[in-house]
Amino acid sequence: MENSEDGKRYIIWFLWKQNKSGSEILYEMEKVYGSKCPGKSMVYKWIDRFNDKHSIVDDNPRPGRPKTCSNQENIKIISNILGKHRRVTLRQLEEELGMSKSILDKILTEQLGMSRVLSR
Repeated sequence: MENSEDGKRYIIWFLWKQNKSGSEILYEMEKVYGSKCPGKSMVYKWIDRFNDKHSIVDDNPRPGRPKTCSNQENIKIISNILGKHRRVTLRQLEEELGMSKSILDKILTEQLGMSRVLSR
């Protein structure tokens, strides 16, 4: 969790609760995260949020379409299809399931740990 954005937010909150200043928080985080440390403006943004909203760490919901395709049910369906037909193509999956190639590719590589195999 510590490398996630939420984890970094909790670290900022923890140091803020210890009455550390923004520059002290940034200094402490730079020692740990180096180049992956959140920027100065992000640290100060979260400090302002903590001051205004009485230490709420959770981020606000973002606008946009919710994720519906890469849910556990669809991952199981794809896994079952691949268990029966190992040589199915991305295009065939796209036509059968009505999902985009990018979503299918993401599920296959990130969720199921598969890689592309090219044959000649």
